[in-house]
Formats: sequence, C-alpha cells, structure tokens
Amino acid sequence: MRIRKISFYLGLINILKWKGLWLIKNVYRKIKKILPFLGIPLLIAAIVFALSLLLWFGPEKILTYDRNTFKATEPVSADQINEYRKTLAQIIGGIVLLIGVYFTVRQIRATERTVLISQEGQITERFTRAVDQLGSDKLEVRLGGIYALERIAKDSKKDHPQIMEILTAYVRERSPVDINKGKPKNKILNKVAVDIQAILTVIGRRNIDFDIQSIYLSNTFLVEADLREANLQKTNFWEANLQAAFLKGTNLQEAILRGTNLQRTYLGDANLRKAYLMKANLQNAILCDADLQEANLLGINLQEVDLRRANFQEAYLGGANLQEADLEGANLSSIQSWKNIKSMDGAIIKSVKNAPDGFIEFAKSKGAIEEP
Repeated sequence: MRIRKISFYLGLINILKWKGLWLIKNVYRKIKKILPFLGIPLLIAAIVFALSLLLWFGPEKILTYDRNTFKATEPVSADQINEYRKTLAQIIGGIVLLIGVYFTVRQIRATERTVLISQEGQITERFTRAVDQLGSDKLEVRLGGIYALERIAKDSKKDHPQIMEILTAYVRERSPVDINKGKPKNKILNKVAVDIQAILTVIGRRNIDFDIQSIYLSNTFLVEADLREANLQKTNFWEANLQAAFLKGTNLQEAILRGTNLQRTYLGDANLRKAYLMKANLQNAILCDADLQEANLLGINLQEVDLRRANFQEAYLGGANLQEADLEGANLSSIQSWKNIKSMDGAIIKSVKNAPDGFIEFAKSKGAIEEP
C-alpha cells in the first residue's frame, strides 16, 4: 500500500514538472513576441525613471560627497540643491534634444528613401508604357511615347542615357540612309518622317549634362530635318543624309560628319569647331558666319558654298574643292595644308582676312578671283 502511494506521488510530481516546463515555455514565447513592441516603451520608461531619480536624489548626494575622503560632508541648503537640479535638468534636456534631433533626421531620411522608391517605381512604369507606345501603328501614339520619354529623361538623370539610346536606335532602325532603296516612286520619302523629326527635336534640346556617351546617328536618312539651334555636340553623323537640312545656329562642335551628305544644307552661324568633315559633300550649302575653327575639311566638297565671313582659323583644307565658293570676308588665319587645296576655280576671295603669306597668289593660280 505504501509503495502504491509513493508511486502515485512520484507520478504526480513528474506530471507537474512537465506541466510547469510547458507553462514556462509558453509564457516565454508570448513574452518574446510582445518584447519587440514593448522594448522601446520600456526603455523610455526606464530612462525617464532613472533621470527622475538622478534629478531628485542626485544633487544632494553629489553636493554632500567628499571626493578626497569618500565620506559625506555637512548637509547643504535646499537652495543649493535646487540650483544644482536646474543645471542638471538643463544638461539632461540638451541631451534629450540632441537625441530627438537624431531620431528626427533618421525619420526624414527613411521618409526620403520611401518617396524615392515610390518615384522610381512610377518612373519604371512610365518608361515601360512609353517604350510600348513607340511600337504603335498610330503616329499620334508614337509621338506621345516620344514626348513621354523626353519627360522621363528630364526627371531622371539615371534613365537619361538609356532613353537617348532608345530614341537614336529608333531613328537608325526606322530611317536608315537607304530607306528609299527599292521603293516605287510613289512611296519614296522626300523628307524626314514626322516621328523622326520629333525625336531629333527632343535630342537637340536634351540636357547634355546628363550624357555619358555621344549621340549616334550614322547612316541615317535626315533629309530636310529641322535642327535649328540644336545642341548636337560630338554627335556622330557618319555618312548620314542631311541634304537640305536646316541647321542655323546649331552646335556641331566636334561632331563626326565624315562622308555626310550636306548638299543645300543651311549652316549659317553654326558651330563646327573641331568638327570632322573629311570627304563630306556640302555642295550649294550655306555656311555664312559659321565657325570652322580647327575643323578637319580634308577632301571636302565646298563647291558653290556660301562661306562669307566664315571662320577657318587653323582648319585643315587639304584636298578641298572650293570651286565657285564665296569666301568674301572669311577668316583664314593659320589655315593648314592650304597648298594642297584641289580646286579654287571661280572662288571669290574678296576681303579675306589673315590669309597666310602666298595664299592669295596660290588661290589666283588655282582660278580664284577677288571680284565676282
């Protein structure tokens, strides 16, 4: 009988032990779940409590404590304790203020990151939709996509280079230099298409500070394109067809125009400094008041071109055809390889400025005239 009782009590103890462990584990799990939410409030409450104790009991203990003997000194007056409390409160207030500023700054930065992520998501959505519009069969939809991409390029420096690449790729694909090859006469294009012109306008007024690479428009059909006042610095127009294009005041500094067809193109007041125009065809073009300083004009065709008051300072003219070109008032200061000019038959050299020694005689020997 006694053995049974002992067994019963041992079994009861064992059950209570496991039940107790189970209860402790469950309480621990619940506390663990709640702790992240209670952690900061509890911490703040603890700090407030500690500061309250420090403000109330601290001054008296500090003022009545001798650092040399490590013993309490004579009691101090209530006024002294209150003054010390004020000073201590100001110090604590300053610390609290700095902590508040720190957390405010953190909150502002977190908000800015959230806004930035939201903006990037919106830009991505707009970007995708605009690119889809470029593939539409309807002109007005394509134009909407082009101008939508322009807006994104202005808003997002990061997306600017990719957008310029997409637009230039569209021009190269939709308007190649041989676009009329094999077409019947009734479908031959006489000028650049409307959507291509829209892209050229967008490229011409882009923010060049966002560029990380040059604009690439080589081997493209850009006949009669309107690019007045456009910023096309360093643009690659290698062997493109820009016949009869309007480029008044256009910035083509350091542009690549090798083998480019520029017949009947208007380039008055254009900036062609250091431009590469080797073997380009500018027959009947207008370049009055154009800046061709240090330009590479080797083998260029300038037949019947209006070059009045153009600046040729340090330009390379070897192999150039200047037949019947009008050079009246042009600046020929330090022109290079002029002795290798191919032809000047009928060219007008009236009032040319800063011509190198011997140039006038050379030009006349090539058929140039001073008076028309």
